[in-house]
Amino acid sequence: MAMLATRNMSLSADCAPGPAASAAMPLEGCRSAVQDLASWPVYAPTRMVEAPGLARLSGVARLWIKDEGQRRPLSSFKALGAAYALGEHLRDEVAARAGVRPGYDAIWAGKHRADAANIHVCAASDGNHGRSLAWGAQSLGARCTIYLPHGVSQARADAIAEFGARIVPVDGNYEDAIARVSADSRRDGMIMLQDTSFPGYVAHCQRIMQGYTLLGEEILDQLAEEEPPTHIFVQVGCGGLAAAIAMSAWRRHGATRPRLIAVEPDVVDSLRRSLASGESEIVGGEHPTIMIGMACGEISMLAWDVLRTATHSGVAIGDAAAARAMRLAGRGAHGDPVIEMGETGAAGLAALIEAADHPEIGALLELDRSSRVVVINTEAAIDRISYDRILAAA
Repeated sequence: MAMLATRNMSLSADCAPGPAASAAMPLEGCRSAVQDLASWPVYAPTRMVEAPGLARLSGVARLWIKDEGQRRPLSSFKALGAAYALGEHLRDEVAARAGVRPGYDAIWAGKHRADAANIHVCAASDGNHGRSLAWGAQSLGARCTIYLPHGVSQARADAIAEFGARIVPVDGNYEDAIARVSADSRRDGMIMLQDTSFPGYVAHCQRIMQGYTLLGEEILDQLAEEEPPTHIFVQVGCGGLAAAIAMSAWRRHGATRPRLIAVEPDVVDSLRRSLASGESEIVGGEHPTIMIGMACGEISMLAWDVLRTATHSGVAIGDAAAARAMRLAGRGAHGDPVIEMGETGAAGLAALIEAADHPEIGALLELDRSSRVVVINTEAAIDRISYDRILAAA
């Protein structure tokens, strides 16, 4: 399938987010998440890598790659999400019992592991969200069960299980796995910490999205001495990361914020279709793509409240484009630094390169030789077998 792109006719030119977006991601909650996560002993900002060779290939003035493959300990931006929501839930539980909400210094010192032992969390995941929740549960002393939809590789399942999580395979897609988690959590008394929201399920997802805000703040801080970027390409699965990046950029730069280009696989482009229709669209059925971290058939309700007015354009790319970008980054093509990008991690770079090969899409995205672009490597090689096979290909 050829690259697809849709311009968002509902893009807001306002200096500040509207009521729906602000309610989806309240400013105070985002500020608290940034402050809390920055206090964690494992926290360090990830690097911003300039790639002049790939900028020339893409026909833009400058290109920066935010390398979440360096995000410890998970090599993925997801380290900022589910584990944070679990930490906040644990603090709530301690406050309800003891009357005092503990700080993260006490949490990370292990002073509340006995409280955590009474918590059993669960979620559906294509990979990295499950790893984040499993790592958080292991670190804090909680139990964890992760439900994996059909198509998740054994390597990704093993990467979750290594943090002590129980794995439950689901014979269905991501939405089927969420339905199973929702039913089992009610029956078994587990706490569902899912990175998508729907009517009746908001608070935990909101905290996950607020955790992702730290990534947006890092990007803007690291480029503060540069001319601001004109575009940010960001991957969309359920939409939480894209919404967090959008809100950071909107609150920092107002009406002059970078254009947010949302990237999805061509087999499951729910946001692009939603931008075209003006209503949240569902892409059902199987979603066969190497970009497994974005194989979500429906945009999170909270994310849609942000992205429907914050997204400049939605683009959909094929697996071949993602694989090409992985090879270019992983081989240090055109004299740029070597960056290990997983299949989902390479999607933003892939969309930028593909746009250069489709001038009509480049024009729709308002890309030209003066553009200053940020793409996000959302993950390193989580499935090493798949990564090595793709990089070895011609």
